[in-house]
This record gives sequence, C-alpha cells and structure tokens, in this order.
Amino acid sequence: IAQTLFTGALGMGSSIWLMYYFQVVGGQLYFAIGVLSGLFITGSIYGALLVSRGKIGFGIWRVLLLIFISAMAVLNYSAVIDFPIWLAIVSFGAYHLLIGGVVGMLYPLLLYTADEKGLLGTKAPAKIYSADLIGSALTAPLFGILIIPVFGMTRALVLIIAIYALIMVVSLSFKNKLKG
Repeated sequence: IAQTLFTGALGMGSSIWLMYYFQVVGGQLYFAIGVLSGLFITGSIYGALLVSRGKIGFGIWRVLLLIFISAMAVLNYSAVIDFPIWLAIVSFGAYHLLIGGVVGMLYPLLLYTADEKGLLGTKAPAKIYSADLIGSALTAPLFGILIIPVFGMTRALVLIIAIYALIMVVSLSFKNKLKG
C-alpha cells in the first residue's frame, strides 16, 4: 500500500513539475495541457498493457523509474533554451508518456503479487487503487499551490527524488518480504 501511495504521489508530483517547467520553456502551457495530460493517461494504459502481457516485472519497472528521475534531473540542470513550441510539446509529451507508463505498470504488478499471495478476492485490489488515488490527490495541490511556488523547481525536484527513494526502499523491502 505504501509503495502505491508513494507512486501516486510521484506520478502527480512529476506531472505538475513537468507542466510548470513546460511553461518556463514553452510558455504556452494552456495550449498544450490537454495533450500533456492525455499522454500521461496513454502512458498509464500502455504500462498496464505491458505488465498484463508479461513484458514487464518489478526489476524493469525500477529501471524505468530511475531513467525517468535521471532525465528530470538533467532537464532541470540544463540551460533554458528557446524551444519551438512543437519541440517542447514533443519532449515534455515524452516525459509525460514515460511517467504515465511507470505509474500504470504498478497497479497490475501489485495485483499479480496479491494474486500469488491469494489476496485477490479480498479488499487488497481496492486498497491498492485507493492508495494510488490518495497519493495523487494529496500531491497535486501540494506541488501546485505550495511546494513549487514557495520552494522553486530545483527543491521540488529534490523532493520528487526523495519520493522516488522512498518507493525504492519500500519496493525492495516488499520484494524481500515476498522471498521470506
């Protein structure tokens, strides 16, 4: 449940951070917000499909999450250049597609784990889904209203990286519990 809560928070926090940064780089967020949000959802669907077809496990999920966080750090520390709007939409769209995919992979991965433990017929699926939604719902206003405006983009990114670290700790301890 904690892993799902943190992943929901990471997905929403990252999406809000990317939209703020898109506004800095592209300057036309309102023009592209539907496209960027749609790409996040498309990534979620694609991530869930990859897991349901047996193409992705927890190991690959962790690697993709690390790639995403690393790419955000590079983006944050790169010089702000004058992107044409189409290039900003494509590059930030790719970021939204990737983080959506990472978030979309987690729910079916945890459902498979619940099924292996004989918990699928219990309240486990609802608790997993609820934790993801709670993490997202709490993070959106925090990042949009408080964290980014008060602390800035770089400190907000540091917080996203801290959330990522929590996910990895919880994920690896969860993996060890399954083995034990």
